[in-house]
Amino acid sequence: AAGGLFGGFVISCNCVTRGHRDKMDKEVCVCFALGDWVGGQLVLDELGLVFDMKPGHVIVFDSAHISHFNLHFKGWRTSVVLQTDKCLDNANGLTTTLGDLNLTYKAD
Repeated sequence: AAGGLFGGFVISCNCVTRGHRDKMDKEVCVCFALGDWVGGQLVLDELGLVFDMKPGHVIVFDSAHISHFNLHFKGWRTSVVLQTDKCLDNANGLTTTLGDLNLTYKAD
């Protein structure tokens, strides 16, 4: 609901995605995966990062500004993404912001 840390979620079962940005996402998304699979790494293109996600791993990134996709995999996998759409900004007079957490990524 608007006013919480995340206003929505997406569940994708056995999906492979093309590179994309979720331009309507606000600030960051939180991704985790469930299942039993091999492959299916999450790629954050502009950062040049590839994450070999396993059950229990959590990745937080700016999905509106970083192109991302996952690679092909074998097995079964369910991805869960927590996010907030920009359209929920100030819904019912409430805000959904992570600004106070000061989440930043610093490349070496």
